Amino acid sequence: MTKVDHTGRQFGRLTAIRKVIINNRGHYVCRCECGNERIIRGDSLVGGKSKSCGCLSPDVNQEVHKTHGDSATRLYNIYHKMISRCYHKENDRFHRYGQRGISICNEWLNDYESFKEWSLSNGYTDDLSIDRINNDGNYEPSNCRWTTVIVQSNNTSRTRKIEFNGEIKSISEWCRELNYSYGTTRKLLKQGHKTPDEIFTRPRLGKGYTGTR
Repeated sequence: MTKVDHTGRQFGRLTAIRKVIINNRGHYVCRCECGNERIIRGDSLVGGKSKSCGCLSPDVNQEVHKTHGDSATRLYNIYHKMISRCYHKENDRFHRYGQRGISICNEWLNDYESFKEWSLSNGYTDDLSIDRINNDGNYEPSNCRWTTVIVQSNNTSRTRKIEFNGEIKSISEWCRELNYSYGTTRKLLKQGHKTPDEIFTRPRLGKGYTGTR
């Protein structure tokens, strides 16, 4: 049976921009006539349950304006980019998120206010970034935290971790802690000539250290 793609169709005030698969179900990134964008399940669109981003309903009008009023804030920008890199194939970081199977929990995906409430209750400030504790896990309350850029960079899939003294940390973390040269340490490890134990038990690696006695 051929699956129908409703991209380009209009449903009430909503226009389906692109189709995305979330939890094995078809959803659509929709743009409302008011300018707001939401991700909505395909069956809700076709069945007539969703005809706008919410701006047509007096009962939710206040909440929608509150959400829409956040569109210029840093937190909303983080939220929007999080969705984009997980579900929009044209995003230049999609291969590191959506393509790897990283998704966003339904609680956040369809409700910015829920994401905002969690963020403010878990230490969000404008100098922090959202970080997934398990880098292979999804964006969800149990796997996310607000951290500094340094902590986040140490938790990326591209960061090489090494073991020393029974602990596993990134190269940069070990070098900061032990006051060693990051560039020289990384070079020695990359060349494969020295193990972490051999490197960190030698005299400190200064700019003139060559790796020989």
